Amino acid sequence: MWGKRIRLFLVFALPACCLCCEKGIWEARGECPCIFTLDLGGIPKGIDTLHVWIFGENDTLLYRDTVGKERFGGICRLLIQRDMLRCYIWGNIRKATALRENRTLNSSLSKREDVSPDSLYGYSGLFNTRSEYAGGRVRMNKEFATVDVFLKGYKGSGNSMWLEISGNSSGFYIDGRCMPGAGRTIAFPHSPDTARAQFTYRLLRQASLTGLNMALLAMDNGLPEIQNELPVGKWLAGCGYDMQAPDLADIRLEIDLSVNMAVIRTEDWQAAFPADVKF
Repeated sequence: MWGKRIRLFLVFALPACCLCCEKGIWEARGECPCIFTLDLGGIPKGIDTLHVWIFGENDTLLYRDTVGKERFGGICRLLIQRDMLRCYIWGNIRKATALRENRTLNSSLSKREDVSPDSLYGYSGLFNTRSEYAGGRVRMNKEFATVDVFLKGYKGSGNSMWLEISGNSSGFYIDGRCMPGAGRTIAFPHSPDTARAQFTYRLLRQASLTGLNMALLAMDNGLPEIQNELPVGKWLAGCGYDMQAPDLADIRLEIDLSVNMAVIRTEDWQAAFPADVKF
């Protein structure tokens, strides 16, 4: 008799206990961290390293990591506090970039003087991690343009020549803001042939096209001398080049000094300008 009562009690009591326990666990979950995931399956070829920063709602640095190429194609998972998070990722921070970190959004990536900048890619995302799971797919944006310059008709003296390119931004803060400062890049021709010289350099995203200029220099009696000054930023603005595009378009610039003509080409358009304009 007592055995039957005990069995009946257990049959009805155990489900009630499970419900109570389940309710208790559910109520406590608000204190648990969020499972945050970043899908690295779409990282473009040519990126070998990612630098990751995650900030909380009060601009507090919550997480910092460097991810190597061997982890691309997978899912990056971490437990993180429940908050509104901002994630910033930069790819290809190499020797041409000076990385200065101070655990704030003003940590910076500045181009080293004279050298062509690194082929930087950037990403930013806002996430609500106040639920149990959050995350998304990382889509890196191209923060540079490869510029190919073809120069014809140069008749200057001297045994060497080069281009000096100056702009109004010298790099980025890690949240994507352009750093003020006239970053300078020097590009030398691929060969000593001055009849048709070719130069290649990378141009980082600029705050604007204003002040983006190019100068052709050559050695004259042992001293550098400006041969031609070319207002590349003015030309690009006249063409409608979009410096705010998610991915910067590469640029091909053909300059023929013998006829004072410059032709600018991108993937979608081309335009011609007189090449003897001074800025």
